Amino acid sequence: MRSLVCPECAAAVPLPSGLGIPAAGRLVSCGRCSTIWRVLPHEAPAEPPPRPTPATEPTGAATSKTAATRRRGRGRKLALAVILGIGVTGSLAGLAFLARHHLAVWMPASRAIFLAAGASVKPSGIEAGIVGWRPGGDGSLLIGYRVANPTAMSQPMPEICVEGRGEDGETSFRRCFAPDIDKLPPDTARNAEFLVLDIHGAVRVVELRTAPPSR
Repeated sequence: MRSLVCPECAAAVPLPSGLGIPAAGRLVSCGRCSTIWRVLPHEAPAEPPPRPTPATEPTGAATSKTAATRRRGRGRKLALAVILGIGVTGSLAGLAFLARHHLAVWMPASRAIFLAAGASVKPSGIEAGIVGWRPGGDGSLLIGYRVANPTAMSQPMPEICVEGRGEDGETSFRRCFAPDIDKLPPDTARNAEFLVLDIHGAVRVVELRTAPPSR
């Protein structure tokens, strides 16, 4: 904006841009003191140079920049999805490892996977065996046995079957006993004895087998 100086009060009097001064001069009025005077062309300040207009990017460059921004955005989303996927997979794998003993019971096929990965897995069922036995003097046999549940879950108590064989290898007796409890808690073992009567002949071998409970 151009401006003149009032000859009376020295106030700045704006001179609109584009307003020309004719050869005969132009009357100008001061807004402060109302002084009116004539301004000749050589007294008027020169027009300020026009401001440079900012350069605009070609349409092709703007399009390329937008496409690059979109690609970066898609790349960040993909990276985030990969990170989340790895985190979820790792969490599930960790939970599966912690619960591997239960999974091996619910999903027997998973046992081989855990073992192949080097992870220990508890057995999947009841273990039973003879602890000791001794013959009585009246044709009886006192047999001690142990039933253990090394799994991570309660297991149905099996039926206990005992078989004895003599020197000739022939079976001299076979007895089965129903369990006195329905289930054996995890990581639990029970020792028990039972008496077999009416044993005829010498018994050389006693074997114990388990079977699903009949009740």
